Amino acid sequence: LYGIRERTMPAGTSNSNWLPLLLLNGTSVASGRRIITTDIDFNEKVFNDSNFLHPLLEEGMGGHDGPSDRIDIRLSTAATMSARFPVISPHGSIRSFSEKKIVDRVVDGGYFENFGATTTLELVRHLKGYGLDPFVVLVNNEPFISKLECGSSGGWFGGDARAVAQRATFSMFGSPLGALFATRSARGSHAAVELCAALGPGGFAYITVRPDPKNPGKQLSMSWWLSKHVQKYLDDQLESDGINADALTRIELVRRLD
Repeated sequence: LYGIRERTMPAGTSNSNWLPLLLLNGTSVASGRRIITTDIDFNEKVFNDSNFLHPLLEEGMGGHDGPSDRIDIRLSTAATMSARFPVISPHGSIRSFSEKKIVDRVVDGGYFENFGATTTLELVRHLKGYGLDPFVVLVNNEPFISKLECGSSGGWFGGDARAVAQRATFSMFGSPLGALFATRSARGSHAAVELCAALGPGGFAYITVRPDPKNPGKQLSMSWWLSKHVQKYLDDQLESDGINADALTRIELVRRLD
């Protein structure tokens, strides 16, 4: 999900009163395209080859690409729709409001692309068309790409090579599935490279979760909110001399300019 803040705010409005505008990505089971849930009413085509949730809900009602005045969903529903992890959570069925028929099924947005950077890139290009200069913070929890960075010339560098097993068990079935899941991260890192090229290091910060030294190939547990130990592990990576030092410096510079 992504936040956008207007730099020009109405008189008497405090910066502390702003709320994020959300773009939550799911993946269509029927087409493999993104299904984007948002509270933004886009009058122009911003996101290529994608669907919006509200027109699916309004099928047969003459809907449009923006949020509906007639149909709404809970924020928790939108968030869960974009986070239906493989095996752990079942798909979600999207039913048209008027006809009550299933118009699509939705799974985790990471099936399409694990970072959500494709949607961010399209949004960045749109904002630049209005003369705006966006700053993007990308948060990564993939251990094998923990050392990626946006170079001074806008070129992408770093990253660790993923170890390749010397034996493949049930390769007829395992290899296609392995490639499918690896593509989630590959599409994300590719979109991040494009973000780096579009923004340069002055407009892009790559915040990464340092791999656990005891198990460097394993992602950090998603139960971090419930674990004080994991919360402290994350907090320690915000130190000024840590793995995210350069990215945090860029973010602080933008905050001062604001």
